Amino acid sequence: MTEQEYRAHPAICQSDLKAMLDCEAAWQAGWRRKTTVDMLVGQVFEAEVCDDSEARDRLAKDERCFTKATKNQPARLYADFAIVPAMVAAWRRQPAWVDAETAEQQSMWFGVLQTPAGPVEVKGKGDLFHRALALMQDIKSAKNFADEWINNDSHPWLGLPAGRRSLVPWWQVHGYELQAAHYLALLALNDVVGARFELCAVSKESPPDVAWVDLGETDSAGRIVRGAAVRAAAEWLPYGVARAAALRQGAVATACGRCEWCREGKVVYRAEVAA
Repeated sequence: MTEQEYRAHPAICQSDLKAMLDCEAAWQAGWRRKTTVDMLVGQVFEAEVCDDSEARDRLAKDERCFTKATKNQPARLYADFAIVPAMVAAWRRQPAWVDAETAEQQSMWFGVLQTPAGPVEVKGKGDLFHRALALMQDIKSAKNFADEWINNDSHPWLGLPAGRRSLVPWWQVHGYELQAAHYLALLALNDVVGARFELCAVSKESPPDVAWVDLGETDSAGRIVRGAAVRAAAEWLPYGVARAAALRQGAVATACGRCEWCREGKVVYRAEVAA
């Protein structure tokens, strides 16, 4: 299956769930955030770490990343990407991270998840899968690894007070525990026993920092036990997938009123004043 065919497949992926949580109406309308320079830095970093020639060739043609090649000068990364070589070096000197070259890279997974509304097809494309270890690794780049504030409504599985904000670890800011739960469910649906999920992260600081986050825990007998946040996300996952499937079928979506899509279409009406 090609990348284009994978993207076109209607199964629910973890990025669908995150976009739905940001704004149901925007996700249902097919709106997607524009790719930022920070996102492109992460893509260039990942292509180099995985020695992904296809991704590298695609990015080399992206004029947001590289200058145009001339007769006397090869294409060069813009200054915004100057940190990438240091990030790659930081990754490669970490013995804790399994060698990317030995992994199945960008492997595509499909399964049918049982939800309160019935079976729904789900999908995922993992960065690195080490089959002998039953280990899925996801490569991340981050501004830094400081705790950040989140809107509680964006992480419904955590059971935090609605309409308020909470300070959480960096890996929870973007709901990576939901990503872990989604991939672990996919692996289980594909009969992978004792699957684990790790985040392999490098910061964009100078010099880059590194973080290795194992989102699975082991008990005293060495059996895999999910961390509390991942367990909570796993319990919410069938409900989130069911909601996404319903929205795909035309269920009435809730607009957040704050995102770019909502702001672009916002109209303010003057209230009628009684005589």
